[in-house]
Amino acid sequence: MTDCQKSTRCPAQPAPPLPSAVPGGPSAPGAQGAIPPPHAEDWLVFRESFLVLFEPEARATLRAAGDVLYTRILSGDMPREREPWTHARLRALALDLRFAAQFLTELADEPNHSECADPEETRLQHQCPSWAQTARALAVAIEEAVGPAPPQ
Repeated sequence: MTDCQKSTRCPAQPAPPLPSAVPGGPSAPGAQGAIPPPHAEDWLVFRESFLVLFEPEARATLRAAGDVLYTRILSGDMPREREPWTHARLRALALDLRFAAQFLTELADEPNHSECADPEETRLQHQCPSWAQTARALAVAIEEAVGPAPPQ
């Protein structure tokens, strides 16, 4: 077996398709023909960029566990925020966007196995820095709009 065939990035070993988020639910993000979730709550607990590290069956299990955690948290009293709820959620979104920007930067910096790289993989990898910059800019814009975090 050549190094190209061992690589997880080689076209000879495509990644398995993502399963539905939950049985009977919408397609998982990134899947062919993915249906966007009707509500952000549908994929709040675990990021798909984390779940992709697991086998398809484990992803489905973790998504279902995430649904249980999210529902359980919402069934109790919500923590009292030090700031208005919209501010707190936008601040959290800005942090997630910073995570996304870093994730895209790391994707762009991954070694490209040129002897077996799919041209589409290379094209997408070259686009990652631009997407990272966009995510960072949106995070900064949100942070500027909500202002500094209240003191702890």
